[in-house]
Amino acid sequence: MDVVEAFRDRDTRDELGIGVIRDAIADTLFPGTTTLMTRARYYLFGPWIYRRLETNRTRSADVESTDRNRQVALISALLASGESEGVIGRDRRERLLRLPSSIYWQGVGVWGIRAYPDSQSSYFRSLDSYYRALDSAPEHSGDEDAGPAVSPNWHPSMPGPPSGFPTGATLQLQRCEAEYLKDRLRSRVGDSLMAWLVTNSVEPATDVPYAWRHPLFEEFRDTHKRQLVHARNFSEAIWGAPLLYNLMLAEKHPDAAENGWLEDYQKRWAEWVALMHDGAARLQAWDLHDFWALADGAAPQMRPQTRRFIDTWLEGARSDPESMAHGDRGRALVRRREEALKGPLARLSNRTALNMWGGSSGSQQLDFRWGTAQVIIDDIIVGLKATDDARA
Repeated sequence: MDVVEAFRDRDTRDELGIGVIRDAIADTLFPGTTTLMTRARYYLFGPWIYRRLETNRTRSADVESTDRNRQVALISALLASGESEGVIGRDRRERLLRLPSSIYWQGVGVWGIRAYPDSQSSYFRSLDSYYRALDSAPEHSGDEDAGPAVSPNWHPSMPGPPSGFPTGATLQLQRCEAEYLKDRLRSRVGDSLMAWLVTNSVEPATDVPYAWRHPLFEEFRDTHKRQLVHARNFSEAIWGAPLLYNLMLAEKHPDAAENGWLEDYQKRWAEWVALMHDGAARLQAWDLHDFWALADGAAPQMRPQTRRFIDTWLEGARSDPESMAHGDRGRALVRRREEALKGPLARLSNRTALNMWGGSSGSQQLDFRWGTAQVIIDDIIVGLKATDDARA
């Protein structure tokens, strides 16, 4: 898992500052996900651990270290059960820097599994006060309609962990857990493509590189089709910018030719130009005003400079993609953009920074977390068909 995390980090680096659009579209399509997530059952692992810590009245001063011990024990339990792919911390174990509960903290909030409204560190600090509030809360006088005197930190209908957890734990969802996650998605983000796929898919999707190539695309809601048209067009058109950036680095790096980087990016650039020509009619018909309505609504914090860079690149990509590399139009745009973001540390103008480039930096086409979301969706779909005779 540590190797996978390192690859994802390198592959998703936002060298040209377009991540705000990437993440806004990803959050719309697949809310509550991040690129570091691996499997759906982790949405329950952390809450199970924390709810047990609360039951044991673990003090705020001790909860962080106790949490780490439980998370490391979970890694060992999963590996002992024969799991390997998707086990977060498989290689580093107790040396793991970022725990699964941290990776999934935002997601369990978006899905409504976590009721506590603040950060993980704030949650740790709040527990002593939470216990005192529980102890001092008045008991109900038989009023069945009365709510809890103290608001719980976790969704009350969350299924409990298997007996002996984490011993014997696996990454496979049981049916009651999959039904619960499906319910959370439909309740909290029911208008998302992710919720639609969990609700309507009969079988897991296989070998689907992008959501807009999903075999059920024609059955999607019109809203989802519109979102995916924008996602596809932006993904394909903007891809040329990081490809050109890496090509320019390869042209300057002293070891690029020997390592095959220069030839690789020259080939990939030619493939991108061909992609632009193949999709020319679709890209020319692209309603950019509607695209920005979607992007601006999801990412209101976007800086004007980012929009100007994207608008300029998209104009060139749609009208004359070859000129973006062969002339100075695209090269100057990319160079200015990196300098604006990194100042004196820009690789294209700083030899030391250039020499630290390893041959790839954010050069993959955007999939808006589809690769991560697909695994999580498929886990839930498979879990909905499982039996709960023996929970593990």
